[in-house]
Amino acid sequence: MPWCGPSYRSGGVAVVAINMDKYGGLGAHWWIRLERVRELKSGRRRAFDYRLGTFVALAQASLGGAPLDVEPEPARVGEAWEAAAFLESVKCSPEQGVSAPTGAMWRNCPDRYLVEEIAVLAPSVVIAVGKAPGQALRRLLNVQLDEANREPWVLARAEFVRRPPG
Repeated sequence: MPWCGPSYRSGGVAVVAINMDKYGGLGAHWWIRLERVRELKSGRRRAFDYRLGTFVALAQASLGGAPLDVEPEPARVGEAWEAAAFLESVKCSPEQGVSAPTGAMWRNCPDRYLVEEIAVLAPSVVIAVGKAPGQALRRLLNVQLDEANREPWVLARAEFVRRPPG
C-alpha cells in the first residue's frame, strides 16, 4: 500500500523505492513517512528524507511553473512530501540478506502490485530511487530511452501501459 500525503492529488509526484528494508509491514511504511514529515517540518534534516524530498519539491515546482529552489527549508520539504505519494517496488522485507528483495520478488511484485498502485495514483511524475526500481518502472511505464537519455532518474509524464502477466 502506498503512502499518500494528505495533499496528494492525481497528477502529482510519486516516489518509488526498493522495499521497506528491515521495517516491513504496511503500518510501518505510513508511520515512518509521517514521522519523517514531522521531523522536516520541525527543522530536522535527515539526509535521505531531505535530499529526496528536495527532488520531490523541485518536481512539484516544475509541474506548477513555480521557481526552483535547490536548497529549500526543511519545512518546505516536509510540505512537498505531504503532497507526494511514496511506494515500494517490492512489498516484502526478507529477514535474510539485509532485507534485499530476491529475484523472484523483483519478477513478481512490480507487475502484480506496483502497476496497480501507479494506475490508481495517476502521477504526472514518477521518481525512481535506485537502479532496480528505475528499471522496473521503465518497463511498466513503457518509457523509451534514446542515446541522450540512457538512465533516467525521473520518468516524467510517461505513458502508463498495463502489461499482461507472464
